[in-house]
Amino acid sequence: MVRPGIEWMIAGMPQMQPTELAEVVTEPLELELTGPGGGTWTIQPAGEDGLISVAPRANLGASATVASTAHNFVSWGTKRSDWRTTCVIDGDENYAASVLDTSILFNYSENGGA
Repeated sequence: MVRPGIEWMIAGMPQMQPTELAEVVTEPLELELTGPGGGTWTIQPAGEDGLISVAPRANLGASATVASTAHNFVSWGTKRSDWRTTCVIDGDENYAASVLDTSILFNYSENGGA
């Protein structure tokens, strides 16, 4: 039952850090999650509304692809682990790293977590 949590996390990306992500997401970035609950999404630069968008599809023109298991995404997406230990980046590693370092889908440690 990982998929509902992943969908919630991904759907919330544009609203959770609207300014920070709009500044660093300057090109399409593909997120490929494998295993149960996985799928492929493309994070797109901000539109006229100032928010990035995330679409459930691959983008062949993405600057980089970040691959991880869906299970690990739940952990590093909430900063309970470092994405560097479980993600593989294909393409522009510096760009992908800047987006991943900026993104905090829900800061578990600042909200009462361990």
